[in-house]
Amino acid sequence: MRRKRRYLVISVRPPDSVDGQKAFEALKDSVRKLFGEVGLLSSDLRLVRGEGHRIVVRCSSDQTWNVVFAATLVSEVDGKKVALDVVRVSGTLRKVKGFLAGDHS
Repeated sequence: MRRKRRYLVISVRPPDSVDGQKAFEALKDSVRKLFGEVGLLSSDLRLVRGEGHRIVVRCSSDQTWNVVFAATLVSEVDGKKVALDVVRVSGTLRKVKGFLAGDHS
């Protein structure tokens, strides 16, 4: 059976404080600290888009809220104070692209 996935749009605040790849690495470290290596592997966390002040990550649907929880606990990346806010959770990449393009329906 195919595993279901969720896509999370995460806003990095303040904008332009760090690049998307570093914010994603901080998110992965947070998941690893909270849930261990097994939790990180079962979350199947992947960076889909990492440019600008918003990143898009993919995770397994059964671990979505663990990833959201881990994102809220990230407070520093590369010595800079940041906050990772999950602004959208979607089951399809098409809806995420529509959200990022400005169609907030």
